[in-house]
Amino acid sequence: MHLRSRRSLRSTPRPAASPRRRDDRGAVVVGWLTRLVVVLFVLGIAAFDAIALVAAHLNLDDDADTAAELANAAWQDSRGNVQFAFNKAAEYAEQKGATIDPADFSIASDGTVQLTLHKEATTLVVYRIGPLKHLTEIDGQGTASTPAL
Repeated sequence: MHLRSRRSLRSTPRPAASPRRRDDRGAVVVGWLTRLVVVLFVLGIAAFDAIALVAAHLNLDDDADTAAELANAAWQDSRGNVQFAFNKAAEYAEQKGATIDPADFSIASDGTVQLTLHKEATTLVVYRIGPLKHLTEIDGQGTASTPAL
């Protein structure tokens, strides 16, 4: 009887090498690649928003200087008409999607124009996040003076 039980154990078929092992390796690789793609996607969006914010700051500073130069030229052409100079600067700012608050616009007696442009930077995600929204609201300082003859 003891011998028979050994035979019955031997006669039971042994399981073949599990085919799941290859599938499991593939699942691990697919899972790892999925995580990698998601991380790269998130980092790409963060990088895009960071670059967009920096570019908006740089562009707005250039636009503010150009608006100040236009206001200075208009002030000179109109022989000191501050409203005409402000309108020229505001018109240019509007073309660039920015605004000028009259309180942030001044012309000195020598014709030096100082102004501040206000604009909201275009981003993919930052403007949607409440605590970060203030990062999209940017200001650019511009100054221009009449060259000495």
